[in-house]
Amino acid sequence: ENLEYADIVRGSDEDFFNIFRKTEVERVYADHIKFYCERFISTHGANGVNLYTGKLSEHFDTDMINPVSTIGAGDNFNAGIIYGLLKYNIGYHDLSTMSKETWEKIIRCDDRFPFFRIFQKFNHPFSQSRIQGVIRAENKDIVLIDDR
Repeated sequence: ENLEYADIVRGSDEDFFNIFRKTEVERVYADHIKFYCERFISTHGANGVNLYTGKLSEHFDTDMINPVSTIGAGDNFNAGIIYGLLKYNIGYHDLSTMSKETWEKIIRCDDRFPFFRIFQKFNHPFSQSRIQGVIRAENKDIVLIDDR
């Protein structure tokens, strides 16, 4: 039901396996997402990011990193997408005509957020509650920016 209200659906391959019991995200898109929302982004950890739109089916490799923790990685990615949409002044009416190059610039914006760099920089893990606190604060700010 909520898919009808989405302009972009984003989740990890693990998320979609848990929801739909399918490992092939192309099938998830075709069978469960596309009817409601044409824009679908699936993340696959070290195996990259897949993008599906009404016109595009693309894979983007990710940079190899050695994270201390992956807590908050999905939230960070979502924040990067919203940051990219704002940075490049992409509005709702632009989404259906975006090129592969524009999508790639937006998808690669996730490394702009400091808590992504925290995972790479330090050799000791932070407590889960501290990282969630940072993410909650960032999510609240993003919701206020993106609220319709």
